[in-house]
Amino acid sequence: MRKGLLTALLIQLLGLLSAQELPIPCPEFEVQTEYDSTHRRYHFYEVKTKIGNADSLGLTAREVFALICSDLNCVAPMSEGMEGPLIPCEEVFVKVGPSLRNPVVTAVDTLNLRLTNYSLPGHFLHPGKVERQVVQEDGIIWIITQSEGHGRMPRTNERKAESTWKKVDDLVIILVGQQGR
Repeated sequence: MRKGLLTALLIQLLGLLSAQELPIPCPEFEVQTEYDSTHRRYHFYEVKTKIGNADSLGLTAREVFALICSDLNCVAPMSEGMEGPLIPCEEVFVKVGPSLRNPVVTAVDTLNLRLTNYSLPGHFLHPGKVERQVVQEDGIIWIITQSEGHGRMPRTNERKAESTWKKVDDLVIILVGQQGR
């Protein structure tokens, strides 16, 4: 088994709990999980990125999810210096808008291959969340990224979603290519 994939799978085995098992995601932080779609600053977007054909890649959706968890830069657009594997519910910083250090925590749902980044106070677009889920449909592995919240500049947030997540997902595609067949 390839070293990066083995590391990623070990990270999952060593304690990534399903967010569904927790009554509150990342209970040591106050995160907002629900958003009113009638709020004047409500935003919602979805970005769907094709990772590739599972057979051609030689990887399952679960293995792709594990690879994402093995590299913070595949979880979100990380700030300078944010490196290493994802540690569930650890505060990290992402690059968003004019600010290069926006605090988030990530809840991990290994059952559904989903990560949820929750913004914390001090984040330029707080309050908000971004869910990233790895799915397999008709033999194709995809990453589906959805976001909603009440943060600043909702229309700009929606417009920039595609380009923001393309950069992150391009890193996933490179990592998957290095680990696949």
